Amino acid sequence: MALKVYAFRFTKYGIIDGVLGEVKLEFNGNDSQPAFKGQVNALESNIRANDEVVRLKSGMTFSVEVKMGERQVIDYLLPPLKKKVLSSFNEV
Repeated sequence: MALKVYAFRFTKYGIIDGVLGEVKLEFNGNDSQPAFKGQVNALESNIRANDEVVRLKSGMTFSVEVKMGERQVIDYLLPPLKKKVLSSFNEV
């Protein structure tokens, strides 16, 4: 998981690695769509900003990117191509 601290631009200061601790399935009010609520544990307690080490504090806002595996560009290109090839065999 990649944690981005809103106070520090991640393209300049980087990201903090984290791990997913716990995930719960929740339903919000009358909405029938389920939502997943998770707890993320940061693997680091500091971030380096302008040659200073800044300690992460309670109340700082983060965004979290959940990575569900890795895919290469070819993985995005092959399924549509495969579908076209297979459908061409069905034409008479």
